[in-house]
Amino acid sequence: MTSTRSSFLSFAVAALAIASTAVTFTVGRVTTACTYAFRVATDFLTSAVAKFAEPVLRLARRPVELQQACAYALTLAKRERPRVTPGWRMCPSA
Repeated sequence: MTSTRSSFLSFAVAALAIASTAVTFTVGRVTTACTYAFRVATDFLTSAVAKFAEPVLRLARRPVELQQACAYALTLAKRERPRVTPGWRMCPSA
């Protein structure tokens, strides 16, 4: 009876060791996958926020381009436009 009990005990210890190794391996893989997914998500969100925040600040960092854009808008605003009268037509052949 002692040999049966000791063989059962050794089998139980071996099964417990294999199960704990499998659990440790699985938990390690899941932890690695979750960590990688979290890093990818945070990198994506930070790059998306930076990309959408950039156009607002892009002209503020370049004062020459901002000044040129303002000058162009002023020339468009000051430009004289032709006065359209009822006798004016687009096609002179009509």
